[in-house]
Amino acid sequence: MPVLHSFFGIGLTPFPNFDNCQKVAKRSLNWAQRTGRVSAGLSYGYRAVPNATGLNREIDKLEAAIVVRIFEAYAFGMSPRKIAARLNEDGVPSPSGGNWNVSTIRGNAKKRDGMLRNEAYVGVIVYGRNNFRRDPDTGNRISRPADAGKIIDVAAPPLQKLTMICGTRCRNA
Repeated sequence: MPVLHSFFGIGLTPFPNFDNCQKVAKRSLNWAQRTGRVSAGLSYGYRAVPNATGLNREIDKLEAAIVVRIFEAYAFGMSPRKIAARLNEDGVPSPSGGNWNVSTIRGNAKKRDGMLRNEAYVGVIVYGRNNFRRDPDTGNRISRPADAGKIIDVAAPPLQKLTMICGTRCRNA
């Protein structure tokens, strides 16, 4: 007799192979990304649009103004550390609601994260750039860059014209 599992709280379903369930979920997320939908977390400056067809996000004007402020400051030569300090001095809440950190703005070049490296701001939706695993000893989530062949880049209409502000300088942060 197969073991019954609760699938997204919808009821009990037989899943003799849980790995297959994970593959089906991953395939669904990949399909959503290829059709222009954001299947992962939204970038700071955007909000989700429920039940939208195609691109399921829109600009959050208040957050977008902060994104533009960050890119302008960087384009005029201010360091990510100084930008974070200024935002904290001005009481601007970070994406998590707390203080700004330099890594939130600059990010990590290998993992292609951070606001200055975020392709969503110039019209490219990226899915699968990092792999997340749990450390078996500590239980902490560990992020590693994904293989290049597993990263999906989909062109989308630019949501912010930040390239006009900083050109290539921001991409080379």
